[in-house]
Amino acid sequence: MNIRTWLRKSPNPVKLLIGKTIVQVPDSRTKWAEIEQTIVSTAEDGDRIACLDAAGAVLRSMTYDCENADETPAAKPGDSELVLLARELNVAADNGARRHEAAYAMAFDRITGLCQTISDRLSAMETMWSKAMLAQARAQADAIVAAARATEAQNGSGESDMMKMLGPMIGPMMAGMASPPAAPPNGSKKAE
Repeated sequence: MNIRTWLRKSPNPVKLLIGKTIVQVPDSRTKWAEIEQTIVSTAEDGDRIACLDAAGAVLRSMTYDCENADETPAAKPGDSELVLLARELNVAADNGARRHEAAYAMAFDRITGLCQTISDRLSAMETMWSKAMLAQARAQADAIVAAARATEAQNGSGESDMMKMLGPMIGPMMAGMASPPAAPPNGSKKAE
């Protein structure tokens, strides 16, 4: 039996009794689809489902059978072939939408996991790179200091030999900091 067709029969229910739970019928454009989804997700085989009016009186009831919940209703004597075809297409579209929803949810979960893994690995690589660069800079500084101390110890004079070694590296940096930047040409004079 098609649950949605059964729900939409006149008179329309205000509430539903699903097993021992009472569910209010929402006042939305897609209320029948929402109620059908609620029934399919919460009802178990053999649960009693009853349509209730505002006073709580039973309008109609059925026993839920999860295996036959999505079947199309039997043809009525006055239905044309087009009506039967429309029913079949409606059921097929609903089933296809459910399958696509599940597939998209699975794909989204996998993409989320992949992005998290990539982010974690990138963070770990950045941390390792930073530590390696810091270790390399410390090693270079220690090598320069060790070479300067060795030179001082060998020559016996400290500062002058160290300046001889570091002078070529520091001199251009100091000269670059001391001189003001050249003014850009304004077009009236040719830059030399």
